[in-house]
Amino acid sequence: LIGDVLLIAGLLTLFRHVATSNAGSNEGWGAVALAAGVLGFTLDAASTGIHLASFPPAVPASTTNLQNIFDASAAVNTGIGNAGYLAACLGLVVLGTVLKKEGWSAAVAFGAIAVGVIEILLSIFTTVTGSVLIPAGMAARVVNVLMPVWYAVVGASFANVGAK
Repeated sequence: LIGDVLLIAGLLTLFRHVATSNAGSNEGWGAVALAAGVLGFTLDAASTGIHLASFPPAVPASTTNLQNIFDASAAVNTGIGNAGYLAACLGLVVLGTVLKKEGWSAAVAFGAIAVGVIEILLSIFTTVTGSVLIPAGMAARVVNVLMPVWYAVVGASFANVGAK
């Protein structure tokens, strides 16, 4: 939850930087990246909150219809979490486009675009085929962590960008 708040704050700061540079020529795409990222990380925070509230001791074991409550919470959590993940990935693709137009490092900009596209395509593949391309395990964890890590890479790169 703290990470989600920090990512949203970083996106707001980055948007303000983009909006004030180059006479706002990139402000529209920056707003789209901001909206997608904020939506994604807000939904992630909501998903985390649902996840935390659906497990004991938040819900006592003696609760009537506990399994139904858990199943409903899990379904809502999964839907919100997946929507948030896709929004954050889309935000990363747009953010990479913004960074490229702003003249940032090509590695950072194209890396953001590539990671976002890869994550979106993996989600589409899973949705269409009903199976995962990368089986559960360490490889899946590595692939799933690419999106938030690349947001961190963008943040670290932002620290090196001079004020305009």
